[in-house]
Amino acid sequence: MRDVARFIVCLSVVAFFLFSSLPATSAADTPPCTQYIETPSAKELSKQMGKPERWVAANHRFKLFDKETSSEKGKGKVVGKLAPGSRAEILKTSADCYQVKSPVDGSTGWINRANVRHTLLLDRKTLKPCR
Repeated sequence: MRDVARFIVCLSVVAFFLFSSLPATSAADTPPCTQYIETPSAKELSKQMGKPERWVAANHRFKLFDKETSSEKGKGKVVGKLAPGSRAEILKTSADCYQVKSPVDGSTGWINRANVRHTLLLDRKTLKPCR
């Protein structure tokens, strides 16, 4: 009877070490993919504005407002800014706007969809595209 008990204990210890050495496969291991917006680049804007690309990069910013910028609600107060070609994490969406978090100063505000080049699905930690 003691031999059977020892065998079960040894088998349990071996199984514990085998299972604890396996990589975890939980939902936490999947990359934390999040949607981001990207504003038009300085090169794109320089063509539209008829200004040199360096001037646009140094002087142009997209404003983030404290409320949605639909025509019914007005513009609101400026709470942050985004540079041309920057990406910002989407927090909320509406019909006309995205609420985003600025990567520069962490400010949160609304940007009109007309000022967004496109949206992307990126890994929150590495900022690399998700598949």
